[in-house]
Amino acid sequence: MRRRGDDGRSLTTVMFTDIVGSTELAVELGDVRWKQVLATHHGVVRKTLKRYGGHEVDTAGDGFFATFARPADAIRCASDIVDQLREIGIQIRAGIHMGEVEQMGAKVGGIAVHIGSRVASKAGPSEIFVSSTVRDLVAGSDIRFGERGLYDLKGVPGEWHLFSVDRELKQDVPDRPLVEALAAKAARRRTVPILAVVLGAVALLGVIVALLLATRGGSSNVVAVPGQDTVSRIDTQTNRFAGTIAVGRDPGDASAGGGSIWVLNGSDQTLARVDASSEKLLSSRSVGGSPTGVAYGAGSVWVTTEFGLTSGQKGSVLRFDPNTPGVGRVIEVGNGVSAIAFGDSGVWITNSVHNTVSRIDPDANAVTVTIPVGESPRGVAVGGGAVWVANTLDNSVWKIDEKTSRVVSRITLLASPTSLAIDGNTLWVASQTGNSVSRIDIASGTTVATIAVGAQPAGIVAGPGGVWVAEDAGRAVERIDPAKEKVAVRLVVQGSPAGIAMSGRDVWVTVTK
Repeated sequence: MRRRGDDGRSLTTVMFTDIVGSTELAVELGDVRWKQVLATHHGVVRKTLKRYGGHEVDTAGDGFFATFARPADAIRCASDIVDQLREIGIQIRAGIHMGEVEQMGAKVGGIAVHIGSRVASKAGPSEIFVSSTVRDLVAGSDIRFGERGLYDLKGVPGEWHLFSVDRELKQDVPDRPLVEALAAKAARRRTVPILAVVLGAVALLGVIVALLLATRGGSSNVVAVPGQDTVSRIDTQTNRFAGTIAVGRDPGDASAGGGSIWVLNGSDQTLARVDASSEKLLSSRSVGGSPTGVAYGAGSVWVTTEFGLTSGQKGSVLRFDPNTPGVGRVIEVGNGVSAIAFGDSGVWITNSVHNTVSRIDPDANAVTVTIPVGESPRGVAVGGGAVWVANTLDNSVWKIDEKTSRVVSRITLLASPTSLAIDGNTLWVASQTGNSVSRIDIASGTTVATIAVGAQPAGIVAGPGGVWVAEDAGRAVERIDPAKEKVAVRLVVQGSPAGIAMSGRDVWVTVTK
């Protein structure tokens, strides 16, 4: 049905989707969390388009424009997308039309495209609107429609008869939809309960007392509770916070290396360097985009920018020399690059939009291998001669041989994996949606235990200092006892732990709002 005529025009089904109330939602969540929603949304839409034979023509903000050979495929694809996104708290609308379009390079245009866009604008949350053309063409199928009346479509002559796709919305949504959890977290930025103020004052008083005692040559066991926009050191011998340093606004991922702790600040778009020994802030460098992941290796600091740089490049990996100001290298790899880890074979990065993991050769400063993995890979770790990838949308962890770059095995989990850590023969997998940590035996690839932790573990580290989990919504850091396979220590913070790193036996945790 998309056979092209002599004039370059063809009969095509066009579909438009966008997120309902996206502006208000973006304001409510803030830039960093809104980008998390967009990344999840984009991954679901692209995966579903592929399943139904759709072709992505364009993406603008939170909207998608796609074409199909058959209108029925477009309707079923839109229905599937609505259901999947609604289950995690994202509501979209969709509009579908069929008509002649004009091929313009990789894109298509014409009045049919404008009509499809206007049809979508008339739909409400979780609704799919179609033109009478589409309704007539799928007559006799099992698809049913509801009468929605006549509409004026902006920029299109005449009145248009529109119909909605009759469908039964799923009522069984998860207990913790993605957007609700992120919204609750963002709301804490603007709401300061009286109890929080009192606790903050108590913590501040404790700091003052400790400083006064230190000044007089005395000692104190008072331990300050880390506040927002800081990175703090945990002494794993005493299981207490032992130092807190202000770093920047909305600190996120962190990494240890070269005697320093490297912290990404989301709102500032900076890379902060803290001396691990003196616990002093040494520098803060501009990234030039929203940083999402950081790793240290080959004498350099590697930073991912999931949605590109302000200078125009798409999602990139930036290489920083610790001893030289500015950015040393910019390696453009495409939007969606997020998690990053360093191994013997180089730098490994995941792309949640294209569902891949790639290796960067530090000598060549270029991507040398790209491997298709599961749906929406968000976590990566290197150890035991393998690269481990956490795929959040299909609840799987993939094992890739680090030398041959071949997929060795796929491990299916009960809860969606988000972050990984390796200690000896054990792979530790944290799940934000499952509020759990899975213990996997590397040799057999089997899940040995599943440990309940606090709300939404955002990061995990394992090593000489133990196994530690940063609870994003739980506003605490927990230590897991591997022998008993349960939480043994819980340290509360004044904010949301966002990033976690291990340096020797010390654990460093960033705290955001």
